[in-house]
Amino acid sequence: MSAPSRFTIQPDDYHARFVGTTGDGLKFFITTPYEAATDTDPGTEFVAMFLWNADGTFHSADIDSFGPRETIHEMDRQDALERLFARTGEAVIEPITVAPFSLQSHGTTFGFVPFSSGDVASVTLQPGDYMSYTAPWDGESYAT
Repeated sequence: MSAPSRFTIQPDDYHARFVGTTGDGLKFFITTPYEAATDTDPGTEFVAMFLWNADGTFHSADIDSFGPRETIHEMDRQDALERLFARTGEAVIEPITVAPFSLQSHGTTFGFVPFSSGDVASVTLQPGDYMSYTAPWDGESYAT
């Protein structure tokens, strides 16, 4: 099985609250990725907006780093979410069908990264691995 060329992200009240189409026709997804803390690294929290063209091809990303979770001022992170959502203009919250992608920013890999091996295929949100889509790729469910 291979990872898809397109998959659907459905809005929900959990990780996909901010997903849809911007006022100028781009597809968007706003989220809070993270690098988990370890014994030797305090981890990092982010706020990110991923944009795709109307045809679902990746367009761009805007990613803010907030440092370790224990040093975050929650109002700063909320302000960043609101600032990114304001950039969407007259947005419509709705399902979007988009292509997987990955990019490097802040020293880490971001994106909906495809994976396939044998009978297993997925598209997983990175960093943080907190949304993982599998067939039938319709966005009706994802693993957390």
